[in-house]
Amino acid sequence: MTDWADRIVVIVAACWGEPRGAGGAPAVRHVGAACAEDFAAAGAQVVVVDSDAAALTELCDRIQKNGGKAHWLPADLVTPTDLERARDACSARHKRIDVLVNCHTAIEAGGIEASSYDSWRRVVEQDLLGPAFAGKAFLPLLKRGKAPAVVNLGSLDGALGHPLFPSYSAAKGGVAALTRVMAHDFGRYGIRVNCAARGLLAERGAAASPEMAALEAQTVLGRSGYLDELTAVIRFLASDEASYVTGAVIPVDGGLGALTAGTIAHAAAFKAPRT
Repeated sequence: MTDWADRIVVIVAACWGEPRGAGGAPAVRHVGAACAEDFAAAGAQVVVVDSDAAALTELCDRIQKNGGKAHWLPADLVTPTDLERARDACSARHKRIDVLVNCHTAIEAGGIEASSYDSWRRVVEQDLLGPAFAGKAFLPLLKRGKAPAVVNLGSLDGALGHPLFPSYSAAKGGVAALTRVMAHDFGRYGIRVNCAARGLLAERGAAASPEMAALEAQTVLGRSGYLDELTAVIRFLASDEASYVTGAVIPVDGGLGALTAGTIAHAAAFKAPRT
């Protein structure tokens, strides 16, 4: 089993999340923030990199109050010099890192025709260039790491496409390809690179909106996923238990992408009642 107390985990992106009510979805915590709490609870030393000082201070204070180890470093997520400064500060304190988790999650709604050029630039910069730049910036510290690993946050939308979020879909599709290329490039240093492709997410106990309930009915499991279910997969991919897994894109979507859209309801109409 992985001894997380001896691991240093850098989480890049923990503040820019999904807008409240996007696509009918209830607001959820940023996946990066949830990952920081999860790794810290497992015993890892966590470093969170983002640009919102107030949100990062609150996150790290909460982790520390719960007995975890966490601090944050400021950086604009698409500015290479900022990321390199964060890397150098991390190097001065820790000398190495063992895990890099890229949780970039910029989403802006609007079809291709209606969306602005600036909106496309913002989302693609954050969700695709962000992980690429972070991987490049922190590579020197990963080379010194203990069983080093990178986990990128992907999305089912990156595989199938979401007409409400075309820029997000395109960027997350790029993250899947980026993951495979990074796995190849970084493999020479013994660094594994994988991707956890998320589906619907909700907070435990939160009531689903009618729009979300309709989407949940299309999943094999009939519900949204919970943040702890996603972070558990991310932590597994970063762990020693996944030591022979690299270049993989793992769906964490409740089976939403497993079947042709609409077929669950169609099949249900012809199934005999269960006994």
